Amino acid sequence: MSAVPEPASLRPGAFRITETRATADGGTFYLAQTSASCSFEIVFARPQTPANGPLGIARATLARRTGADCSPFLRTLAPALGFEGNLPNPAPAAALVASVAILGVHQSRTDAPEAGGSFSSNPPGSWTATKLFLNDGEGEVFLNVNAQEGVGELSLKDQGYAKVVVRELAKILLLNGG
Repeated sequence: MSAVPEPASLRPGAFRITETRATADGGTFYLAQTSASCSFEIVFARPQTPANGPLGIARATLARRTGADCSPFLRTLAPALGFEGNLPNPAPAAALVASVAILGVHQSRTDAPEAGGSFSSNPPGSWTATKLFLNDGEGEVFLNVNAQEGVGELSLKDQGYAKVVVRELAKILLLNGG
């Protein structure tokens, strides 16, 4: 992977990704980085797509990397998700397993403020839009990836989920879980 930009050059919640390999079940493994000291893994299992709908459901795993300290990333991400106050101090976890809904593939994106950074299939693009369900659905957050451009992001689903989402992410992003 080429040099990773420092957090200031990425907007809150954004990170560089490298698609490193396909998983045994046909899913995808990504290495996510925001700085030289912050990296984590994202693994999407192959989605189960209903015959009559565009959405796919899969398992996603977000895993800690040994020695990684993503405290600055989480401190910047938390307010963007609507979290207020000091970061939580949960026990560390090796990984978070979540359900993920695939909301769209080959999506284009506009960052226009009046459009809210929305996704569209017309024209087609290189984004995959997903929604993570953390802690058995108690917390929801958008996780979008663009493997072609090598970027991903966690973004606000609903401010009401901020406390749960930040607490769960802290388990893998903070050096000692808090």
